[in-house]
Amino acid sequence: MENPTDTFRAAMRRHVTGVTVVTTRLDGRAWGMTVSAFTSVCLEPPTVLACLRRTTAAAAEILRTGRFGVSLLAEDQGEISRRCAAPGAPKFLDDVCGAAPTHSPVVDGAVVGFDCVLVRSAELGDHVALFGEVAAVVAGPTPGAHPLLYTDGDYLSLPPRTAA
Repeated sequence: MENPTDTFRAAMRRHVTGVTVVTTRLDGRAWGMTVSAFTSVCLEPPTVLACLRRTTAAAAEILRTGRFGVSLLAEDQGEISRRCAAPGAPKFLDDVCGAAPTHSPVVDGAVVGFDCVLVRSAELGDHVALFGEVAAVVAGPTPGAHPLLYTDGDYLSLPPRTAA
């Protein structure tokens, strides 16, 4: 008989999602981790939701400081996603998070970044859900840039845009 956790994991791998990196400052340095659970919650006030494994250094630091960033990676940033997803590896991002105009670091070249103030958290299973009010939106450098997409264990690219 198949394990229900494995069945659920296999089913969720079929979901197409934008690749996001949740960031914080750890020991004064930019630190990030790739997350697959990220979405907007409401517009008034602008609020997002990100879910992180509860035992990570990032989750502990965000719960301690009450601040976090979210970067929606661009389609050419797969290496950053892989680095921030590597279990047990250091995830310092000083080389890809420049002088941010916001409190929380955001990834340079991302499609968009959000600087968030933690307004609520909820633990469920091995994860913590972070609800963040968006204090600032950092537009990416390339208007109309495609986001990095992920499904079934691999990255996807959208076809080039054509003029209408």
